Amino acid sequence: MDFLYVLSEQTWPSDPFYGSTTLNIGDLAGGVSGYVVPAYAYADVVVQSAVPVAEIKESIMALPAQNLTITWLSEVDPFKCDTVPGFDVQVFNFGSDIALYPGDHRSYIFGPGSILNAHTDVEHISKENLLSGINRIQALVVDILAQQR
Repeated sequence: MDFLYVLSEQTWPSDPFYGSTTLNIGDLAGGVSGYVVPAYAYADVVVQSAVPVAEIKESIMALPAQNLTITWLSEVDPFKCDTVPGFDVQVFNFGSDIALYPGDHRSYIFGPGSILNAHTDVEHISKENLLSGINRIQALVVDILAQQR
């Protein structure tokens, strides 16, 4: 808990394009009862990095920690997708495995609905957004194919 407190109080780096690095302590568990000192505990912590992940790891590993094991499950540096004229573009601070696909290719992330609902306990896409999303995806494909000519 002490380490999580120190982690949560850190000032994380930002980037003019990608914005702020964010930290989420999403899951805590351990022990068998509130009155028993647990033999173990764990926390799932997600850092959405606006700078190269190596900088974040270095900062975290420099923090004081006792009896702590850190397991890195994923490491993806910030990634800039390609854009298509006429489509609104926003920068969101979330991870994507799109940056891990090998080769020289264009990359796009698109989804209908609201980012405010995505990855929440009320995640949903309205029927209206879903139907308009189909039309937007069709337009996106047409524009991408036109760029390849």
